[in-house]
Amino acid sequence: MDSHPILIVGAGPTGLVLALALIKNGIGVRIIDKAHEFVVGSRGVGVMPRSLEVHNFLGTYDEIIARGQLSAEHIGRFYPIGGGRDEYRTSEIFPYSEPSDAIPIANAVLIGRDTQSIILLSHLAQHGVHVELNTELQSFEQHPDHVDVQIVKVIDGVDHHEAVRFQYVVGADGPRSIIRKTLGVSFLGETRLSENMVVGDIFIEDGFIEPSVFHIWGEAATQTLAMRASEHDKLYNFMCAGPQLDHDALASNIEELRKAFSRITGLNDIKWGETTSLSNYRWVSDISVCNTASQTPYYRPNIRMVDRFSMGRIFLAGDAAHVHSPAGAQGLNSGCLDAFNLGWKLALVVKGLAKESLLNSYTAERLPVIATMLQITTKIHRTMFTEGNQQRGWDRGGKLNQLGVNYRGSPIVIDERSPADDESSPYEIAPGSPLSAGDRAPDAHGLTDVGGVTGERLFHVFGPSHHTLLVFSQSFEDVKNFLELGGKAAKGLPLRTAVILPSSTSDFPECAADHVFVDQMGSARKNYAVEPETSTTAFLVRPDGVVGAVVVSVKGLERYFDNIAI
Repeated sequence: MDSHPILIVGAGPTGLVLALALIKNGIGVRIIDKAHEFVVGSRGVGVMPRSLEVHNFLGTYDEIIARGQLSAEHIGRFYPIGGGRDEYRTSEIFPYSEPSDAIPIANAVLIGRDTQSIILLSHLAQHGVHVELNTELQSFEQHPDHVDVQIVKVIDGVDHHEAVRFQYVVGADGPRSIIRKTLGVSFLGETRLSENMVVGDIFIEDGFIEPSVFHIWGEAATQTLAMRASEHDKLYNFMCAGPQLDHDALASNIEELRKAFSRITGLNDIKWGETTSLSNYRWVSDISVCNTASQTPYYRPNIRMVDRFSMGRIFLAGDAAHVHSPAGAQGLNSGCLDAFNLGWKLALVVKGLAKESLLNSYTAERLPVIATMLQITTKIHRTMFTEGNQQRGWDRGGKLNQLGVNYRGSPIVIDERSPADDESSPYEIAPGSPLSAGDRAPDAHGLTDVGGVTGERLFHVFGPSHHTLLVFSQSFEDVKNFLELGGKAAKGLPLRTAVILPSSTSDFPECAADHVFVDQMGSARKNYAVEPETSTTAFLVRPDGVVGAVVVSVKGLERYFDNIAI
């Protein structure tokens, strides 16, 4: 058996998030990618608030914020064909959302996939984990307790073969996933052949295009060009689409692309730099690659997903499991949430703390979310390619923040207070709906610990390597009961405990919790919908920041842990 129990195939953001989540849990990983260099290009630019919360859990949030751009600062300018710089209408593409006590990270950040990967890679390197490039999984064979893998690594042009054994393998190897194809898992859906796009990055040395704006000329129903400045100096991300364009010519000939740019925009004073990447299904650093007959020189929108996210000891995540139109900006974000959902479950099983059946909840939880995501992004794509929808095709509603993504229908969540409605959406929580098991766990500010330290918050207590038990009560006996019996019910699973006392509490006896907070502003009780102050309610927050259980009795906690713990 390899000293690393888990092999991750694919070093895009999905694979890197999974690797970091596992490392945070003390699980060794090996991550390989057949590419000879890391991806170049800034696709997947919109990192949504829920994904930013994942980065917060993993310790990469501050760098994402420092290197990215707040989406709400970018307005949309919509120009007619040939409209130049001066003839336009404006619209908010990412309307600003005011951060709140429960949702401190409320707005998306624009940052290229390449920069996001660099940040994740640097954090993995701090733990001694490095991606093996030029390394490809050739085949695998599953057994009851392991997976035998054949790997080939290219070193100085020479193939080096390796036979390795792992406990689990995760395919994060993109839409052409060799792992998915080998498993024979279905990848049902459609390819929109008539709605091709050419997307990529281009340097503009001179001929200023305002960087804090999304610039959109024309409309996708006929012809359009959309541009935004990346986080790199003078580098712009672009998308050309529409049936009136010759996509083959644009993607394979840089001069044709520049001519189309001038014609569509009406801008003839641009001084061009190097075109660094054009779409393919991966991003390429040399435009000549697009001329080979075996490669598609433009992006064909695919709308597909698997019917299961795992088979035996093999798991699929990100584009290997689902692809969609880039119009919705949900693909990379969904892959991130796939990885974070799977990471803690794999960690507990590998450590021998959880039943293998826990891994079945990965498909049970992510499948309905992704099915709904595809419906949403397909609707956005259809709107974008409908004539007369220049602005409407770029509208981005609150659903895309993914803060409403929930697992209320999960077989492993327990809710004694407000069991889930069968009609609830896995992608959006209805306004006024009470916090339920399976929902994102809210933050709360203004907490004071019993030692007198003020300004504490719940997001400082949650973490990717432990469950967190929040006990809302002012009854010492209830608190003592939940802490003692809840700790036993956890059966060795890493558990952090926090008691949340109402602001009226004074002289609360010492107890065995990791944290005892006074909810001075009442924000925690409000965000977790705990009323009245005399009641006792406990919330179990999973390592992925999801409420695993809402209970009013210790029996409820026991039921939750019995579902997953050995």
